[in-house]
Amino acid sequence: MTHEADTRFRRGLRAYVCAVVAHPWSVLLLVALATAALSVRVGTLRVRVDVDSSLPQEQAYVRADTKIRALFGGRKVVAITLVPASGTIWNQETLGTIARLTEAADRIPGVIHANVLSLASPKVKDIRGTADGIEARRIMADVPEDPAAIEAIRAALARNEIYVDSIVSARGDAAAIYLDFQETVDNEEIFSAVRTLVDAARARGADAVYLTGMPSYIHYFTQFTRETVGPFGVAVVVIMAILYLAFPSAQGTLLPVATALLSTLWGLGLMTLAGATMDGWNSIAPILTVAVAAGHSVQILKRFYEEYERLGDVRAAVVESTVSMGVVMLTAGLIAAASFASLVAFGIATIRVFGLFTAAGIASALVLEMTFIPACRVLLPAPGRRAERPGVLDRLMAATADVVVTPRRRRVLLTSAALVFVAAAWASQRIVVNNSIRSYLPPGNEARVGSDAVERYFGGAVPVYVLFEGDAEGALKEPAVLELMAGLQAHLAAVPGVSKTQSIADMVRLIYRALNGDDPAYDRIPSTRRQVAQCLLLYSISGEPDDFERLVNPTYTRALLRGFLANDQTQLVSRVVNAIDAYLATHPPPAGIHAEIGGGGPTMLAMNEAMIHGKLLNILQVGGLIYAISGLILGSAVGGLYVLVPLVLAVVVNFGVLGAFGIWLNMSTATISAMAVGIGADYAIYLLYRLREELTRAATPEAALRRTLATSGKAIVFVAAAISAGYASLVFASLEFDRMIARLVPLTMLVSATGALTVMPALLFIFRPTFLFRRVAGEATVAPMGVPGVVPGTKEVA
Repeated sequence: MTHEADTRFRRGLRAYVCAVVAHPWSVLLLVALATAALSVRVGTLRVRVDVDSSLPQEQAYVRADTKIRALFGGRKVVAITLVPASGTIWNQETLGTIARLTEAADRIPGVIHANVLSLASPKVKDIRGTADGIEARRIMADVPEDPAAIEAIRAALARNEIYVDSIVSARGDAAAIYLDFQETVDNEEIFSAVRTLVDAARARGADAVYLTGMPSYIHYFTQFTRETVGPFGVAVVVIMAILYLAFPSAQGTLLPVATALLSTLWGLGLMTLAGATMDGWNSIAPILTVAVAAGHSVQILKRFYEEYERLGDVRAAVVESTVSMGVVMLTAGLIAAASFASLVAFGIATIRVFGLFTAAGIASALVLEMTFIPACRVLLPAPGRRAERPGVLDRLMAATADVVVTPRRRRVLLTSAALVFVAAAWASQRIVVNNSIRSYLPPGNEARVGSDAVERYFGGAVPVYVLFEGDAEGALKEPAVLELMAGLQAHLAAVPGVSKTQSIADMVRLIYRALNGDDPAYDRIPSTRRQVAQCLLLYSISGEPDDFERLVNPTYTRALLRGFLANDQTQLVSRVVNAIDAYLATHPPPAGIHAEIGGGGPTMLAMNEAMIHGKLLNILQVGGLIYAISGLILGSAVGGLYVLVPLVLAVVVNFGVLGAFGIWLNMSTATISAMAVGIGADYAIYLLYRLREELTRAATPEAALRRTLATSGKAIVFVAAAISAGYASLVFASLEFDRMIARLVPLTMLVSATGALTVMPALLFIFRPTFLFRRVAGEATVAPMGVPGVVPGTKEVA
């Protein structure tokens, strides 16, 4: 920004602030009307966790999964695991519980009957050879009444090994019931209905009954999202305590908090008016807004108290402090708002909503800081004028200045910072890219414990699907296609972490073996299409037409190979997906047959990869944005680089901590890194502006730095503390995502604030960039932007 543009801006800003000071009640009335208009529907803001809105819709796995769900279901799967208190499931009581639960679950509205699987399911058949061909009968049509009947069921299960370690564990110490629901059914309705059945089973029997599945996850994510109201309240209280340390008065504490709360209310109002909903991502936006708004308020109020001590008049102090801080506050706020608004280009809907409404909250804070704060400040009683005794923070800032201005100490400081940077960069090479939705829930949570039970007894049930599509009716009856499915299943069985696979090829193989007297030599796919068709025809005589509906459509043009994994960690899912791709590359499907990968595992993999890739790009994007805006406002390309110094240090240290402590780089940690960059830019900008101002009137650069650290430096410490405290309140949240934010955001605030107060000034004093120091050398006689009062050699008209 040129001196002329700066002067015009300050003149306009001064005229504006004088108008606010002259009509404070009118300003407050406008603020009240805006608040009423924006907040009238905040009470209707809904909490809704939508998995699909978190997925990159154009990604191949996501597109394939959408198609699979439309054909075969598979999104809203519920898993119930029964574990006897002792022994095995082969007793009348446990088998009776399985039968009752299956029958009751099959009556829940919206259940996909073909996808209800358990030992008592009508679709689970014992396929046996007979003199006339084959017969397919339910493995457990009725609850057995004697040991012989129990043994018959056990033998039937063993003959149909496709169900072993699927609905009954190989050891017989657990049984599973799988339910699937139409996508139109609400997750809360599903969870409530199934939970009622599970609770009844728990109350009636001695068996342990576990519940998990996507509706359970959604239920608890929704519940924990609502609980962020608690950490928000804690954040406000802690921020008030920090503000009281900065301004030991009720006015100095309550005015920033009121501004922050109004900013949050405006942001939520805009969300409501736009029809957005609250979810796990944007539930942290209110805490972010209140922390950032309170932080900005600290800077302007600190300056107000300085000006009041100098001028002794409230109105003059309001005008001078607002004019002097106007450019820097708008710059810092613009950078923060633009950083979050840039997320609108993100490929995931829920992240776009988070970015947009966080930006709206920060922009609201800027508006209020330029209206509400000066209007209130004029109407409130004048603060008491008293000499401020130097405290611990004053001594710390003085010591920091000593380090920066003393060449030997400065070298030690920069050497230490360089060593930290190198160590963090080295540690960051150990970062593991991994993610698990399960790990975001508390360890004792019902859905997480239920998933652990499925993994423990059945090897896991995280779905990976391969959809085979044929161009012609009956194309999937070709032996070559069935052999391809069987071969892929055998290939996956060798991959550690794959618990089970199922496909129509398994059923054809079982039927062919049964037709040949259960001879193991015929435990394979028939060699001709005619034989395959014969197998399926003979089965249909005693079986039901829709017995295979979960595996193949009636025209045999689409078939689903279902794989199940031990867990949802992206490392495992990625390994399995790569194995599928490698197999299909070396065993390409026959002409007219196409294969696509989908399922819950691959879609979560797609989301994690998109999130990490997008967030890392977002860090570069935000960094470029910060450089461009700060360089433009400072009128120096070099100045923009200095603003980036503490941010780069903070990001590298953050990644170093992830690598050193074995914390995964995933959706949450990548988000934290990107978020901290947008917030942390304020420190360097505020310090540069104040140093630029002090350099025009101090006797020496060293004196200018001491004054800068004693004023803006102290405010930066309080701002960093307020933001850190706001996020630290999430340590009480239930979701691990929120608790990770509570740990890592304060770390990045500490590093970026420390870098802005020490490393950046040290570099400035070594290289003496002309955008700052030329003014001291007498190369220009104009004052820098943001300096109130009269510029040397000029006369300003208010």
